[in-house]
Amino acid sequence: MTVYDFAVTSIDYKKEPTSDRPNRITFSEATTGNEQEEYKNDKGALDRHNKTYEDAAVFMTNIKEIGRGVFEADSLSIKDGKKAFEEKYKKDKPNLVVTPLFSIHGFNNLAGTVLKKSKEKQVELDSRRKDSNDKRIVIIPVIWPNEGNAAYYKHDRDHNVKVSSDEFRRLIGTTVAVANEFQNKSLLAHSMGNQVMRELASSNVKFETYFWRLPTFVSTSSKNSTSKETPTTISPSESTECSSRTGFSRESSTSYTILGIMPST
Repeated sequence: MTVYDFAVTSIDYKKEPTSDRPNRITFSEATTGNEQEEYKNDKGALDRHNKTYEDAAVFMTNIKEIGRGVFEADSLSIKDGKKAFEEKYKKDKPNLVVTPLFSIHGFNNLAGTVLKKSKEKQVELDSRRKDSNDKRIVIIPVIWPNEGNAAYYKHDRDHNVKVSSDEFRRLIGTTVAVANEFQNKSLLAHSMGNQVMRELASSNVKFETYFWRLPTFVSTSSKNSTSKETPTTISPSESTECSSRTGFSRESSTSYTILGIMPST
């Protein structure tokens, strides 16, 4: 069974502790992202949802799929998450500089796909790294609920993005100390993940580097053609130079592309 080290999610989750795992939680990629909208005509269903699930974002570790689209994990505070992160990657190499890359996926990407692809990309990144290198990038996927269906683009954009952003904002907190527990960190936002980022933007949160991967819509002149999504690309080195910042806000919405990190939607 594959175990995923770390992730952040705003999917509503259940607290299901065991004697040896007091912080155990479970969540499903099928859980609705905006229960207020989903159950607006069924108060009973809304009440049951609110009694069953924690309506909050969470940092988690030891993530496993225990059923089709159903996962278990151990929840962590951001402070404990940083401690566990450093113990995991710096225990035998105390001088290693490990930079977490918080990666916000686009729409039409369910949790299982995001976790799997992130792990594959981590293997790819590590394969390019020389053993003598004293620096390492570790991908931490940021998972928000979406329908996992291209036909629900508008629903994800209009409902799930804002709710997820509100929950991520509460997780980060309003103080600089909490927001920057991970002092050295980078951020990648792909496609609709850019909208999640823009909604939760705060000048309190400092990132070393931002990477945007946003499609450019190109209209062709043929009367029988439709608009196509084609990513505008620049090299990783150019992305790093262009997108380095000390903080981010809704105004810092310039679009850049870094190749080979996350799958296209």
